Amino acid sequence: MTAAERVNAVAAAFHGRADLGFTGAAELRNLMVSELGDAEIFDRPVTRGGTPLLARPPADIYHLCAANLGVSAETSLVLGLLLGAKLYFKLPNNGLPELVKTVEKLPPALREKVTLLEQHDPALMLGAAAVVVFGNDETVEAIHRQVSWRQRFLAYGHKISLGLVDADDETPAVAVAAAREVLAYEQLGCLSPQAYLCRDAARAGKFAALLADALAAGRQRQPLPALGFDEAALRRHFRESAAADGQRVLAGADGAYLIASGARKLRAGPGHVAVSVLGAWELPDGAAWRGKLSAVSHSRPLTLATIGYFAGLGVSRFCRTGELQNPPLAWRHDGRPRLADLARWMTLA
Repeated sequence: MTAAERVNAVAAAFHGRADLGFTGAAELRNLMVSELGDAEIFDRPVTRGGTPLLARPPADIYHLCAANLGVSAETSLVLGLLLGAKLYFKLPNNGLPELVKTVEKLPPALREKVTLLEQHDPALMLGAAAVVVFGNDETVEAIHRQVSWRQRFLAYGHKISLGLVDADDETPAVAVAAAREVLAYEQLGCLSPQAYLCRDAARAGKFAALLADALAAGRQRQPLPALGFDEAALRRHFRESAAADGQRVLAGADGAYLIASGARKLRAGPGHVAVSVLGAWELPDGAAWRGKLSAVSHSRPLTLATIGYFAGLGVSRFCRTGELQNPPLAWRHDGRPRLADLARWMTLA
């Protein structure tokens, strides 16, 4: 299959999956042009900046999947199929139903490229041209120590996202948009907002109350799922710690949501809609979060100074409030072009 044929095949196979960041072949071609310089660079030499270049995709990619978010693995599936690589996915212990269902629906020409593994195969991983890891930082570090420096290695560890609410934007409309991005995926992914930053403490209190109303309405449509003992304990600790720090805790019925208003520093919550609202436009403990932030939503366009501040902390995506959980496929996750990172490049001059 040529690159153009793969683009058309993938677009047809994932038709209707706008949640993966694209709706058709044109967007997939644009992604390849954006990251590789030319959509056909795998099939023929392309001159860029006066230099002839040719790229080769990896023959095979070994994935280790995280249990918290199936959409991350599905996005990696799309990218791997665009590359035409043989794809191995080591499923988490409790499975990944979303990915399994997606793979089962693939047409034969694409399905034969994918192998789902219930058990980790170290030999298969070490023999792969590339390794992609999703998981906590400890898992990423452990796998990184095992792979060879000759292999391509892409890792996505634990990160969080934030929302910025500018002055006079503490409104029901902004709160509803924020609730939408908090509720998505039960707040368990790197694009899930863990805190909203307001201009001062008074504005933070106002926004927290509005957000509580919006989350209560959202929970009517999306009830809190049954939680295990550990998950419930983490949420209880979040609530008790916030109260001990002098924060005002707003809680929905049966803990449907938790909002800690008046937080003096950022802390990652336990998921399942537990969020802090800070009365500070910058992070009081920003240096401690450098490299651990993924994306920032904002209620109005940001100044270059604010973008620069958060970019300095490692943020790789900025979007309007409500859009945190809808990244375009062309987003350079963690600031890196994933297709280009997996390719091998040759200069023909």
